[in-house]
This record gives sequence, C-alpha cells and structure tokens, in this order.
Amino acid sequence: MLPQVEAYALSAIRFDHSPLLCACSAKPVKKRKVFRFETFWIVDVECREVIKQSWQSPSLDEVGLRDKLKAVTHALWEWSKQKFPNNHLRINALK
Repeated sequence: MLPQVEAYALSAIRFDHSPLLCACSAKPVKKRKVFRFETFWIVDVECREVIKQSWQSPSLDEVGLRDKLKAVTHALWEWSKQKFPNNHLRINALK
C-alpha cells in the first residue's frame, strides 16, 4: 500500500518478539501541473487556430474524444507558455 516505506524485522535481544523498523524514503512525489484554460485566450486569434489545428490533426482521425481533448490541452499549454510567459506573475501583479 505504501511503496515508499520499507519494514525491517530487527533481532530480538531482550524480548520474545522482534521489533519492526519502518524506513520512509523522502522521495518527492512529482505533482502534475493542472491545466487551466484562461478566458483571455479567446480574444487572441492564434488560440482558435491552435485548437483547430490540434483537433483536426490527421494523426487523431481514428481516436476518441478523450485523446483529442488531451491533444488540444497539450497544444494550448505549449502555445500559452510561448505566447504568455510568466502569465501567473502578470495576473497577480494586476490584482
């Protein structure tokens, strides 16, 4: 249940049972970044084109809705990183 924990049975010295030593590794769990669609993207002409190109990609002709949405999400994420770098800093400054 806990892949980052190891349990070791130590030798019984004074008692009739063995103590257990639990070692927890401090490996950081990598969190996935949450994608958020920013409403101000709609006014940018490139946004609609990014969505259209990724949705109509020939490599996605035979896949389902979920895979197409993943492709659009990835394309928008990449586009927004280039078009609006440090977006969160600008939003916080305006607030």
